[in-house]
Amino acid sequence: MPESPGKKHHKKHHSGHHSHHRKYSGDEHAYMRKRKAQEKESRRRERRMRKRKRQEIRRYKIKNWISRLRQSFSVSNFTHYLEKRKMIMRKKRYYWKVNINERKKRIRNTLRKFSWNNVKGSFRLWIFSIQKDWKGTKARWKERHRMRMVARQEAKAKFRFYLKFYGSVFSSVFNVKGDYFKVLSNSTFFYILSHITIYLIYQLMTILVAHQYKLPTILYYYKTAFPTPPNSPLWTENNIINTFGSAPMLLFLSGVLFYFLYGLAKKRAGMLKVYVLWLYIQSIGYFIGSIIAGTITLKYFGWSLAWMGALAFLPKLALLPFLILLFVIGYQAIKLFIQTSPNYKLIGNLESTRKYLFSAVILPYIIGNAVIFLTKLPELHPYEVLIYFSMTFMIFPFMMNFRDYGQHNIAASKKELTFPVILVISTLLLLIIFRVWLGYGIHFV
Repeated sequence: MPESPGKKHHKKHHSGHHSHHRKYSGDEHAYMRKRKAQEKESRRRERRMRKRKRQEIRRYKIKNWISRLRQSFSVSNFTHYLEKRKMIMRKKRYYWKVNINERKKRIRNTLRKFSWNNVKGSFRLWIFSIQKDWKGTKARWKERHRMRMVARQEAKAKFRFYLKFYGSVFSSVFNVKGDYFKVLSNSTFFYILSHITIYLIYQLMTILVAHQYKLPTILYYYKTAFPTPPNSPLWTENNIINTFGSAPMLLFLSGVLFYFLYGLAKKRAGMLKVYVLWLYIQSIGYFIGSIIAGTITLKYFGWSLAWMGALAFLPKLALLPFLILLFVIGYQAIKLFIQTSPNYKLIGNLESTRKYLFSAVILPYIIGNAVIFLTKLPELHPYEVLIYFSMTFMIFPFMMNFRDYGQHNIAASKKELTFPVILVISTLLLLIIFRVWLGYGIHFV
């Protein structure tokens, strides 16, 4: 039977509007309703179970609270509380009695302390302690006074001894006809001559190395000048280290050489070995003094040390071992200077040995440096002053010479010691030439 147009239109419209819903049959709709009803019933059952549990918990808490309340208000609990309260009160009464007894004891002790007999005894002990302290103080004052008097007497005795010793030394040394004055003259002019020699070796080595790097130089009596400006490309790290570091190293090697030369010269008679010994002393002293002066002033050898990076691990406090080394070298040189004596008469005993060392080392060092400093004025640089100040540590052992020096073998001269006229004239002439000629400067290009 053909469908009417209305039904046909209605089917199309229904199918288009409900196309996204699933079509259930009659049994399926009944199943779904039954399932929903079961779910609702299960939820109701769960809510009833939770409610019953909450009610049971509430009843349990109420019962527990009632039982605890009954227990707390029970007769046994009340009696236990009363017994505990009684025990606490008994303890309080006990401790109160104990405290009262302690207070009574303290009051009795206090009254006993302030009793007349106790006050008299304390006063006597106080007076006795004051007397004892005063006696101890007086004893200490007397002991200090005695020690000061002993120290003054010892200082006076030492002063008399030094005055007598140095008086005899000066009277012996500055006796024009005496041997000590002749030793002083020889050693002083040999010292000046050795200084000029060491200074020229030092500066000429610097000039020679600078000439290898095509650096122009000018030799003066107080330094070697470099006309090349500091920002010139001629100055490099290599030539700075070599130019200012080669001369001190040469002096160190020269000092070793002069030491061995002295070993040969000491077997011969005469005063020429004093010159070799002064060359050794000044070479080693100038080398170590260059390290000390260069580190402090950052000049000359200090430039070489700075460019080598040595000043990074060589602080100024690290210079103390070099000063100690100078002292040790000077101490070892005492025996060498005693061996330069021209005869045994000058070192026959302890007093004569002291006079010889004073006239051969200490005074020549002082007089020679004074002449050298006067010669180099007004161009005396702190670098060279520090070098000779550090060399003073080599002379300190000769000043601390009050001891037994032992016996020494010397090459005694058969000739009588004379005043060194030729040495004096030649040294003075050389000193004048050194000051005048090098005052104008010698140019090395």
